[in-house]
Amino acid sequence: MYANAHVATRPGGLTRNANEKAALLRTYEEYCYQVTFYMLRDERQALEAAEQTLAALFLCKEWRGLTHSLRMERIKRIAMLQALECRKRLLAASVINNG
Repeated sequence: MYANAHVATRPGGLTRNANEKAALLRTYEEYCYQVTFYMLRDERQALEAAEQTLAALFLCKEWRGLTHSLRMERIKRIAMLQALECRKRLLAASVINNG
């Protein structure tokens, strides 16, 4: 159907390659959220951090070529960093609002 799978646009605006990458990321959503929730203990913040993590991974060029264990390691590392960034933003906003 598509002459070039890497550049052919599908309904919804994503390329076939992007759709495949998004589908692969969906299989890791729960783990990503578990990591962020464990660190933040707040559903809203954990969801925000998980979304940021998945967005970063979507842009990661080598994501599809990684093994499952390397993907899990990458998710954990990025999710932890995003959770910390989320917490920092919350604390900064708290200081501004209370200070």
